[in-house]
Amino acid sequence: MASIIYVGMDVHTTNFTFCCYTADSDRGFAVAQTEPDYRQVIKYMERVQKQRGEECKFVCGYEAGCLGYSLYHQLTRCGVDCVMNIYTNFHRFLRKAGISYGGKGKGPRVYDLRHTFAVHCLRHLVLSGKDIGIFAYSRAV
Repeated sequence: MASIIYVGMDVHTTNFTFCCYTADSDRGFAVAQTEPDYRQVIKYMERVQKQRGEECKFVCGYEAGCLGYSLYHQLTRCGVDCVMNIYTNFHRFLRKAGISYGGKGKGPRVYDLRHTFAVHCLRHLVLSGKDIGIFAYSRAV
């Protein structure tokens, strides 16, 4: 039976960073950084499997940021199990809460949560008598 290895990926337009994890060892290993290309992910997994000297089943996970779904599609076309953490969990949480998802661009979106949180924080500061102008100035300097 193949060992299951979880690959956490930090994905940026300038580079990819990887770290493997197995449930039996409960520690990260094989940290590496490559150029941002899905073929580098495949090569990385091949190197890890060779180093371990056993058949491995890889499950990759990353947050869909700048690359969105393109990396996901490239990896799944190559037979790699891939989970996009933020959107997978966000949609699961919406379903559990009984909140319908309107589809792409119709929300609710993760951005909507961030924006709402920021607005509520500003409202709280204003209602508590804080001068929010000082916060804007301190960020600009």
